[in-house]
Amino acid sequence: MKILITGACGFIGYSLSKSLLQKKNIIYAVDNLNDYYSVPLKKLRLENLKKNKNFIFKKIDISNRKQLFKFFKKKKIDIIFNFAAQAGVRYSLIKPDSYFFANLIGFLNVCDLAKSLKVKKLFFASSSSVYGDAKKYPVNENFHLNPKNIYGLTKKINEISAKTY
Repeated sequence: MKILITGACGFIGYSLSKSLLQKKNIIYAVDNLNDYYSVPLKKLRLENLKKNKNFIFKKIDISNRKQLFKFFKKKKIDIIFNFAAQAGVRYSLIKPDSYFFANLIGFLNVCDLAKSLKVKKLFFASSSSVYGDAKKYPVNENFHLNPKNIYGLTKKINEISAKTY
């Protein structure tokens, strides 16, 4: 199976890539390697994944539509796992524009890519931040969405966009 994993050098993307490579899948991976989390750790994960011949990596920011589409233009992808996003609630108060580009524009680019490539399935990561200040725990997917920050709002918009897309 041919799988695209965005945010492949983050914790979830890296762990999933490792697991899927053990099952002989071909992994197309993208990551912008930004410095929100440790860049040396991301590069260490990347070097580990590159040891597998079925791992194909390209440094791409998913908010760059032209670069994303150019790289995947003639590739057949069966499944997309989108883990690329600008994380962190506090940072969203300082630099909200980075959330707009990565979490909204980037996510829509991935959705458009999935549509144009006729991808069978698209999985994406949301966040508990979409619920805001929940009064009851644990929360579940049917709870009212009430984000209290830009990060949570971008994840809520992604959920709505995915349903309507």
